[in-house]
Amino acid sequence: MQCKDRIKRTIKNHKVLLAMDNVSDSQHVVDFATDLLRAEFMQGSIVIIAARSLAQLQTLNIHEGECVEMVELLENEAMSLFLHYAAPKLHLKDVWPTTVQLITQCVQRCHFGKGDGISHHYHPLALKVLGAQLGNDPEEWLEKLNESDTFNQYREKEDMHPVFSILRRSFDTLNNEDQALFMDVALFGPMPISPWFDSREMRINIFQWFSMVHGRSVAATMTMLKGLKRKSLIEALGDGSKAIGMHDLWREFAIMKAKGGEFDPQPWIYEKVYDPDDPQREETCLSGGGWRSLRRICMIGEQNYLSEVKCFVNELDLSCCSNLRVLKLVQVHLETEVLDVSSLTQLKSLEINYAYYTGPSNLFHILGLRLLKNMVFLHLDGLQTDSLNKEIENLTRLQILHVKDLHSESIAETLPDLSRLVLLRDVSFDSCKLAGMISGLSSKMTNLKRLSLRDCSSLQSCHGVGDLVALEELDLSGCRMLEELPNLRRLKNLLKLEVSSCKLIKAVAGLSHLVSLQVFRAEGCSELAELANMCKLINLKELHVFKCPLIKTIPGLSDFIALDDLSVDCEAIEGCHDLHKLTKLERVGIEGWSEKTSSCVSNFVNLKILEITNSPEGVDELAGLSTLTRLQEITIRGCGFKDMPCLSSLTALTSVTLHVCRELERLPDMHMLTRLEKIDAVACTSLREWKTGTLLQLETLELNQLKCSELPDLSSFPQLRELVLTECKKLRSLTSSAPLPALRTLTLMWCTRLRKLPDVNHLVSLNSFLLSNCKVLLRAHEIETLEAMCPGLNLNKSHLPYMSGLESDDEGEEPTVNSQIHPNVTCDGCDMTPILGRRFHCFSKDCPLSDGGYDLCQSCHENWIDDFGLFNKQRGYWHPPWHRMNEVESEAFGDGEGDGEEASEGDGEGDGDASGDGEGDDGGDSEGDDGADDGVAGDGE
Repeated sequence: MQCKDRIKRTIKNHKVLLAMDNVSDSQHVVDFATDLLRAEFMQGSIVIIAARSLAQLQTLNIHEGECVEMVELLENEAMSLFLHYAAPKLHLKDVWPTTVQLITQCVQRCHFGKGDGISHHYHPLALKVLGAQLGNDPEEWLEKLNESDTFNQYREKEDMHPVFSILRRSFDTLNNEDQALFMDVALFGPMPISPWFDSREMRINIFQWFSMVHGRSVAATMTMLKGLKRKSLIEALGDGSKAIGMHDLWREFAIMKAKGGEFDPQPWIYEKVYDPDDPQREETCLSGGGWRSLRRICMIGEQNYLSEVKCFVNELDLSCCSNLRVLKLVQVHLETEVLDVSSLTQLKSLEINYAYYTGPSNLFHILGLRLLKNMVFLHLDGLQTDSLNKEIENLTRLQILHVKDLHSESIAETLPDLSRLVLLRDVSFDSCKLAGMISGLSSKMTNLKRLSLRDCSSLQSCHGVGDLVALEELDLSGCRMLEELPNLRRLKNLLKLEVSSCKLIKAVAGLSHLVSLQVFRAEGCSELAELANMCKLINLKELHVFKCPLIKTIPGLSDFIALDDLSVDCEAIEGCHDLHKLTKLERVGIEGWSEKTSSCVSNFVNLKILEITNSPEGVDELAGLSTLTRLQEITIRGCGFKDMPCLSSLTALTSVTLHVCRELERLPDMHMLTRLEKIDAVACTSLREWKTGTLLQLETLELNQLKCSELPDLSSFPQLRELVLTECKKLRSLTSSAPLPALRTLTLMWCTRLRKLPDVNHLVSLNSFLLSNCKVLLRAHEIETLEAMCPGLNLNKSHLPYMSGLESDDEGEEPTVNSQIHPNVTCDGCDMTPILGRRFHCFSKDCPLSDGGYDLCQSCHENWIDDFGLFNKQRGYWHPPWHRMNEVESEAFGDGEGDGEEASEGDGEGDGDASGDGEGDDGGDSEGDDGADDGVAGDGE
């Protein structure tokens, strides 16, 4: 108090600089800071307050307009900051390109996600700590960087890493309940729908799960979460449909906090279970039975997509874990094939997930499930087990039940009887393909909001669905054997109805009474003959009645005044009137096209997205869309249009996508499309004219199987960030008369006649360059120039044609080549043909691809393709990633006097297929001639 009074007297009589750092939301800090801010400052004084979040500053009644967010580090700034702490005598501008690449690797360790699945930033404190750890000798950095405990592990039992020690101080100020909630957000909550693709979409509302597990109302739980957000322990909360955002550093801290085996009994255990062949694999700390203070367990196995690697736990003894609340097992296999949960009488949440494991199934017996009377959340995905029907039927407190892809012969006829589970809120039995019926649904289930039987392809009866008066979401998509839907007229609260791919249904009884309905999807219902008049469905926002050939009209369509997303067959829309009333419509997808369809679509003057699919033969021109002045994106797939002149007048367009428009001969004049950011043209095999003009805002250009021999000068696209050209087999050159300061990604594959690239000095900002199966020959000094200009460049040298061991004595001479060639061998990872440099081949006798062989170039072998396995399109197999690849020796390059590998490409270009037996160039030139001129394969085949 005396200190505060003295400060007040001082600031009244003197100009001062007052700085308050790391202001928290604790009440005494807020009171102290607020009292000071209310004091009378002498004119000219400066007050600076720093906090971890905007919300904390706002608690001091500071207006948002007076707050400034810290500017994030750019990559070169991060590299300089790292050098300042690692090797102060080195300066970024003076180091060799190889050292720059090493520095880039180092700073990437400090490039953390912010928790939204998209944004990343360089963390200054992490750069400082890592720089101090690695020392001033760059030759030692790589070895230290690869140490398992670098940067994200505890140093000793009582000594945390400097970064985590700061986080720990914030964590320790939380009460026990807030700490438990933080750990659940970080590690123990349900898995997202697609966890291996950084998807954050959740199967359930995540706030509900927190509420159930913590025994609090959703409102009280939200208050706690907002408190964690104010303290910057979590990021964006969202609406509960996605995982809560958390900074990577906080998540790593949580993993360290829950690491078992080294500490006294604690409330949390989080373990990663490794491949049994992995020498670093650790035994689970639970093999001795666990301990009574344990509240959360999460064990994570192999997380590669579609992996067949089994991660085993010798024994999972839970006999002493009587106070456990959450048990989460993901991709973890038990060698005993038995999980005994009978002692977990306090368990509230159980998740066993094998969603992305594709190997042979193992039996998984769950003992004592019926004894878990406090269970509120149960998720089982991909199990092969004995019948769980009787077990599940006894879980009378269950609120969320998700069973997916359950392999069990005993469940062939029916799903569990749900009649006793009247507290259920959310039920799904997705992909239970043998189940023929579901029972126990009744009007007593007044809490049931969601029911999904998606892809239950044998389901023939769903009795009781029509009595679920509280239901808000019903998904019967993919129930191919279901001949009749229950009458849905009582479901006045239903918001979302999906019946797509229900091949046998002829009607949707009660549809016209679903007055709350917002989303209706009925795609691919080949027997659906009619729809009732839906004029009462004034809340409908999405309507998808697509590929339903018997539907000729949609009664009441013009009355859907809230509709913003529509997908229909063209015949269904042509019979409708007063379509101009649909003023909120922003997206339309049309199957088929005609002049009458064009007239109908022209009514949607506020349309932003238009997708046209499979126009019939005889419709040669896309026209009549000039009224769509707000259209931003247009996608045209599988259509026979030869010309699209109407696109020239759609000046609001930002994206044009043309896929498999094989009759399209020319692009319209696009010089007036000043907002266009993306052009994506795939398999438009007749497209030979490319006169787009200057496109000042174009950022992405992706072209596949284009027949043009040249493209416009790339300087016509000054904002171009990504250029991807694949199988453009007539393209001979790429030019740019000026630098391309925005270009970040350049991908050129199978452009077999491409010989010339823009001057590498114009590629000043490139950070990813892939060149494969093209005839461009890059000299060594060009590679050095690229690497010097672009410190963070990801340049895959093993994919560069004829690059391994390049030597050139004179800039004007072609480089000589000294490397290995593997004639007639294609890399199954990147399609390099022939493989240049080191080749790796699978010799496993049980390899499903053994007939044609499975080969990888050095780059693909060293990177992700060998780990994940590769899908072979010709034979429809994934290559098992555990098959060992062995190196195959081959001959060295010759002097280039033979016919060359390229000569075998065929005697004409054709329509883009590999055989090359097509029309050739106008002058009679052929791929074979080009190959002979190059003479790159030495002895010739």
